[in-house]
Amino acid sequence: MQYERLYHGTSESRVQKILAEGIKPRGKEKGNWLHTIESNPCAVYLTDAYPIYFAYSAAADDERGALIEIDVNLLDVSLLHPDEDVLEQAGRKFDHLRGKDMKERTRWYRRHARENPNWDKSLEIMGTCSYYGVIPPEAITRIVLIDWKQFDVGFLLSMVDCSISIQNYKFCKDKYRNYTRWAFGHAVTPEDIGYIFPDQLSAVAPLLKVRDAFTFLKGDATT
Repeated sequence: MQYERLYHGTSESRVQKILAEGIKPRGKEKGNWLHTIESNPCAVYLTDAYPIYFAYSAAADDERGALIEIDVNLLDVSLLHPDEDVLEQAGRKFDHLRGKDMKERTRWYRRHARENPNWDKSLEIMGTCSYYGVIPPEAITRIVLIDWKQFDVGFLLSMVDCSISIQNYKFCKDKYRNYTRWAFGHAVTPEDIGYIFPDQLSAVAPLLKVRDAFTFLKGDATT
């Protein structure tokens, strides 16, 4: 599969700096990914399916999330590598020598990730990859802010209650890809995101037509 556009999810408070300086690895800044293992300080994480989830995780209370669309053709492809979490999950059954537990194995793969050029395979398996450098502002094609308060709890959970794993991506990638397309203005149906029962269809269809939750800071909606 050829990847033309990838996405990054973050908080609204970071957007103005990103517009001026690009998306930088967090470096010495405190990360917000502490419930499993700290994020890689040398890389920016990109996805083709989960920017809404990552934006929701990054945003503070009452803060809008920011979904950032990136033109892969304007990146230095040599800086794209697999997400170390993909490597760890894919290697669990046979790579016990990399560490005694998930954290040790993940850190081992992180140290060696730049030896592996298969970033597209990482996306194919789990929908995520890493960029070891600054994503320049000119590679950012669109930015849309998302106001979580515009959604009822059930609908919001459908967007953000996911596990970033090989199994989740295998079965749910189309759902989360379509939520991303919808956020950027594409028309989607309840069937596109997995609402298949009649009572759900009638409840969800009107929600997918409401655009009040979204504000474009760069670019515009695509219908």
